[in-house]
Amino acid sequence: MPTEELPVVLRTVEEALIFIQSGNARIQLTSAASGNSYRYWIRESSKGKSFFVSVITISGTLAYLGTISDATLGRTAKSRVSEAAPVYKAFAWMWSQLAANLRSNQIPAGLTITGLSR
Repeated sequence: MPTEELPVVLRTVEEALIFIQSGNARIQLTSAASGNSYRYWIRESSKGKSFFVSVITISGTLAYLGTISDATLGRTAKSRVSEAAPVYKAFAWMWSQLAANLRSNQIPAGLTITGLSR
């Protein structure tokens, strides 16, 4: 990624994965189709094997979604957001699409991933 001035639109799968897995990243997902936009905070676990994902609510509070590893977002006993919630589905879909598009290195059409801070 070129010199980084935040926020920055992440244009490739590689850029998105590097940013998201930086250890302490905040991102925004925006759907062109629905116009919905969600903000997330992704933190690396102390053991470095997985990442904790929380949604940043409109009021600025955090709601824990679960952990990511490989191509899946999984709930844990501490998850506070239902798998049926749009904010959960959006992140889970984005994460699976990044894994599915590693070879093409293309972010799915209609999805904007913005790196907010890390």
